[in-house]
Amino acid sequence: IPYVHAGTAASGRTEDTRKPVPVKTLRNGIDCNALASLLLYGDDSYSSWLAVNQFYKAGEEIDKAESLPGDFFSTPGHVGIVIANNPDTSEMAILHASGEDGDLKFEIVTYDGYLNGKKIRRIDSDYKTDYMQKKYEEELNNEEEIDMP
Repeated sequence: IPYVHAGTAASGRTEDTRKPVPVKTLRNGIDCNALASLLLYGDDSYSSWLAVNQFYKAGEEIDKAESLPGDFFSTPGHVGIVIANNPDTSEMAILHASGEDGDLKFEIVTYDGYLNGKKIRRIDSDYKTDYMQKKYEEELNNEEEIDMP
């Protein structure tokens, strides 16, 4: 599967390089948050996808040594999934979509190397539903009460 940033066409861009081409499925390619959302929700529709910065804040932060397969690693601008973890060697196997060389990447990385400064997050598949419910409740609480005549 090719890397495609932010839902642009398989070629990457339209003739107008500033204008992405909308994609309704992952058949044309995938970026990091689309991959992570697909693995979290099992759905390739945009309505299910979390933004990269949501992965950075979602769920519970986990110590790298406690990370399990299915946890996510993230920065404010990138996200991927933990496939395996070996605390004895401070190494993890990860899967992520990288724009650097344009592909899905499976890598063995070290805690103090590639993962240095990245957060490990444990997110359950109810996160988006819970998040949206909380936002809805906040909006309701923030509405001014209207005096009825």
